[in-house]
Amino acid sequence: VGPTQVPCYHVPAPESTYEEPKKAIILFPDVWGFQSRILKIADYLALKLNCDCLVVDFFRGETKDDHPDMKAWFAQVPYEPKIREDLQGCLEYMKTTHSIEDFAAMGFCWGNWAIAKSCEDGVEWKAVIAPHPSFKIESWVFGGDDPELVKTLLAKCSAVLLMPASNDPEYISQTPLSGRSACIVFDDMQHGWTTRGDLDADPKLQRDVTACLESTVSFLQVTFAA
Repeated sequence: VGPTQVPCYHVPAPESTYEEPKKAIILFPDVWGFQSRILKIADYLALKLNCDCLVVDFFRGETKDDHPDMKAWFAQVPYEPKIREDLQGCLEYMKTTHSIEDFAAMGFCWGNWAIAKSCEDGVEWKAVIAPHPSFKIESWVFGGDDPELVKTLLAKCSAVLLMPASNDPEYISQTPLSGRSACIVFDDMQHGWTTRGDLDADPKLQRDVTACLESTVSFLQVTFAA
């Protein structure tokens, strides 16, 4: 998609309607790209919210397995210019080809750092959904300030749903909220739970993945309607 030809998985809204404005969710993956549950999550959200979903493979088919040195790998995919150019191309494609007007973003781990950087860059999201965010990439890889990046995200977008796991940094749940933003801490989960793990073998995982997705649907139903 777009001038950079970034690989994407597109799920059209299941019902063709003339309701305006048309809406879409851009999904930012974790280090497993399309190999995680993210495509099934996109299918689910498109169905439940009757909106388009676009999963963007910023890593172009590569995953954590291809890069033992994750810090060096992340450094090769900075927000400026790589993510910025890919994202701009995707947004323009959805606007011009599919007449999308309202965009929400949903990220997983690394993806939430990328979303926060896009907010810092001025991208306007109707809402941001952030399960187990890896904001620490800002300081660990790029020498920035991750708590400040979270504050910027919350200042730039008035509807952010943070959903950290039990072992995510405390500053995520302790950052003051305003507007329609909210935070749900999943105390029984470890970082990365929504897109990985065996749902059939772990009842708690199944419970909390379901809770995460149901909370996402409820939050976006309200936010898209606002």
